[in-house]
Amino acid sequence: MPYGILLYLFVRLLLSLNKKDEPIPEMTRPTVKAVVPDNHIQYISNGKLLNKPHLCYYVNLLNLNETSHIDCLTIEEAAENRRMLINKANNEQMLISSRDVAAAKFFLLDQCAYLTSYN
Repeated sequence: MPYGILLYLFVRLLLSLNKKDEPIPEMTRPTVKAVVPDNHIQYISNGKLLNKPHLCYYVNLLNLNETSHIDCLTIEEAAENRRMLINKANNEQMLISSRDVAAAKFFLLDQCAYLTSYN
């Protein structure tokens, strides 16, 4: 048996336990300069430049601002209601198209599925 190696390791263990706690030297943090972006994030939906993030825009588009509980069913109902309003007023030039409503529906349903997958 290699008793010499065991004795050597035992002595090293005793010596390491008898050492006084040496202070750990503090590491100096490198200075970080604040980076200020020159450009803002541009949000684009169906070729239109948005002034706010997609989630806020689509929630406003489907009139879900004052809804206390948003789930998949309320998103589908809001999209269908919005699509019906667009079909009624097809004579006038609308700023919102059915493509925007479909994009809002699919985006919000995807976000809902993503967030509920954690539960």
